[in-house]
Amino acid sequence: MSDANSSRNTAVGYPLQLEPQFVERVWGAENLEPVYNARPPARQRIGEVWLTGDQNRVANGAHAGKTLQELTSACGPSLLGAGRGGNHPSGVPVFPLLVKFLFTTDKLS
Repeated sequence: MSDANSSRNTAVGYPLQLEPQFVERVWGAENLEPVYNARPPARQRIGEVWLTGDQNRVANGAHAGKTLQELTSACGPSLLGAGRGGNHPSGVPVFPLLVKFLFTTDKLS
């Protein structure tokens, strides 16, 4: 077995805690309470908080600091489940679920 195949079969082995990614939007809110007390230091209008996006970083364990995309590429089926390649039409493995909160100060279409 090659090193590339063995690294793709590396099990994560523990529940992942991901750091939220705060995304600025024109229609966003400055106050995210009661959901988030902590927020980016600069005053921004945060419209979305991504919880499982490709750029979210792992906050705990041996994979701390890696992005979800990096972990998906490295672990493949051991993270996504057997028989689930997680491949996007681009050919790049992707985590198959995006979870986010919306914080709006105006109606959205």
